[in-house]
Amino acid sequence: MTLAAVTRTWGGLGRALMGHSRYHLQFTPGLGEELHAAVLGGVVALDLIREKREN
Repeated sequence: MTLAAVTRTWGGLGRALMGHSRYHLQFTPGLGEELHAAVLGGVVALDLIREKREN
């Protein structure tokens, strides 16, 4: 069962040079509030881990 889909998109040269990323998060329709929050929290955590590894 797919809960959501995440894609990382090009935010432009300025954002890339500053280390900022832009994500698109699409949730499965009908996803409950608790799962919605859990998926969002997981995406934020993964971005923080990715950022830490790059620095």
